[in-house]
Amino acid sequence: MTSLEASVSGIVKSEEEKQADEEEEKAHTPTDVTHLKAAPGIPDYWAKAIKNHAMLQSVVTDKDGPILEKLTKLHCSQVKIPQPKLSVTMTFAENDFFTNTSISFEALADNDTNQTIEVVGTTIDWKEGQDPTKKKVKKTQKNKKTGEKRVIVKSIPCDSFFNLFESKKEPEGIHERDEDEADSDDDKIMQQLEEAHDIANDLYDLYTVDALEFYLGFGPELDGLLDGAEGPESGDDSDEDGDGDKPKPKKGGTGGPTEGKVGPDGKPEDCKQQ
Repeated sequence: MTSLEASVSGIVKSEEEKQADEEEEKAHTPTDVTHLKAAPGIPDYWAKAIKNHAMLQSVVTDKDGPILEKLTKLHCSQVKIPQPKLSVTMTFAENDFFTNTSISFEALADNDTNQTIEVVGTTIDWKEGQDPTKKKVKKTQKNKKTGEKRVIVKSIPCDSFFNLFESKKEPEGIHERDEDEADSDDDKIMQQLEEAHDIANDLYDLYTVDALEFYLGFGPELDGLLDGAEGPESGDDSDEDGDGDKPKPKKGGTGGPTEGKVGPDGKPEDCKQQ
């Protein structure tokens, strides 16, 4: 094969590649941007980027969706010294849900494990009946002495993206406890910290790298992300270097996804998006 033929074969797609491109194009729904013609900036940029992000959207409930549509700005930053910390701030337009103009949280990580051990959040001033993190349930109580019954209304926690902004801290000594000493409340806090860790890193990646891709609708689907996380299906191949059995580190960590972007003073080289 001549050098010219080799060059051409490298840039001309095969029929199989063309067919794959056509199928991908059919599956992709282009983002409609006609509403931006008369608008200053891109008012729905961050809201739509989050909506199109499969992992983030998986923790957004039906009640959360209309609130996130009021999101006008996302800002994230990260430091390594003296303790790994990832900060997220969301700014909202005036809305019917809460009075805050912005809400934020800081995910503080352990220096050794790089896992989130504390979240310092924001008190959200929810307007009456608009808090998606709580739901009201009716409960019947019976007086043991008189037998009289009464109905009370009680607020109980429920799943919501905005639980991320509640302060929480790893219970002291939890890693030294035996299994028979497990506490369900402590387990729940640890689960919430793990979820906060993942969401914080997804938001940071969105802010620094991925936002435009997801805004335009080209981000991977949830199934694709999960397939990538599972790795190759074949279990017959062995690792020649002997590293096959080593556990992979958890995604990102509070200081994980941006190694190399941190300056000598421990602060990140900030990446700004409008």
